[in-house]
Amino acid sequence: MPRMARAHHFITQFMLANFTSAGTREDLLWVSDLKSNKQWKSTPANTGHRRDFYRVEGDVAPVDAVEGMLGLVEDKVAPVIQRVIESRATPDDKDDFQTLLYFVALLTTRVPGIREGIDDFVDRIGQHILELSVATEERWDSLQRQMRAQGVKGVDLAYEDAKQIMEDRSVRFSVNRNWQLGMMFKCAHVVYPTLLNRTWCVLVSPSGNLICSDRPVTIVFTRPAPPFMSPGFGLPDTEVSVPLSRHVLLRGIWDKQPEHAVSMNRTCVAHYNTLRTIQADRFIFSTAEDFPWNDDQHCTHHGMDGVQDFVRSQTQPG
Repeated sequence: MPRMARAHHFITQFMLANFTSAGTREDLLWVSDLKSNKQWKSTPANTGHRRDFYRVEGDVAPVDAVEGMLGLVEDKVAPVIQRVIESRATPDDKDDFQTLLYFVALLTTRVPGIREGIDDFVDRIGQHILELSVATEERWDSLQRQMRAQGVKGVDLAYEDAKQIMEDRSVRFSVNRNWQLGMMFKCAHVVYPTLLNRTWCVLVSPSGNLICSDRPVTIVFTRPAPPFMSPGFGLPDTEVSVPLSRHVLLRGIWDKQPEHAVSMNRTCVAHYNTLRTIQADRFIFSTAEDFPWNDDQHCTHHGMDGVQDFVRSQTQPG
């Protein structure tokens, strides 16, 4: 029997290979860690993965069912992406175009940052419910009586113990992996039609200095938005972008775009690298160690020098 893969790539190996100098899986690319501020070289096989990340729990399906489904999508889209890179044009074939955008939708939802964001949201909801449940001893006792009446077992927890758990935040609320895997596909199916409704253009970096990240699909407002408003895939005045290689990037907006590829200068390349860096969860993947990015004064920097402080200034309140 073939050996079951345990290293599950949230960024596909064929895509990471496009950010090596030779464009092959055997070549090396640079990995930049925004958390530790360290950089190192690695192969696509050893990059952008987590152990058992898509493993199905229990006996509801084969443990590698989701990994297999993702593999089918990747096998179908890999030659489509290669043709886009070589032709510098979006697919003329309708099926190829839909395959490409469904892959982009999945690339949006399959990454660790999205799963962790959902877990954080569930935890905040759970903590709030727990806080309300232990607001008074009478409310807690009433809640326990209702749970016993419904046949829930293991609810004999003293009020003071429950309150201590809430105050210490010693319990974290989360959902199981199978639920998360289901949400990955459901959210991709929500994102997908919004991508189909956009117009798409190929942007080209002649220097080959585009970067990828562990959250490669970015979305930003194209016009000033109200404070604390986040861009959504279905909202107007937003731009979606995803790099397919160190030379080629896809841009999707709601307005008309050029049908031919658009060449980017170094400032524009640095702009898209900056979006990727700000929205990254932790890792940047690049051909060169000294990838370009812009600060908020539109000055271009290279590599990791100052990038931690810049990202922190853009992502943390105050």
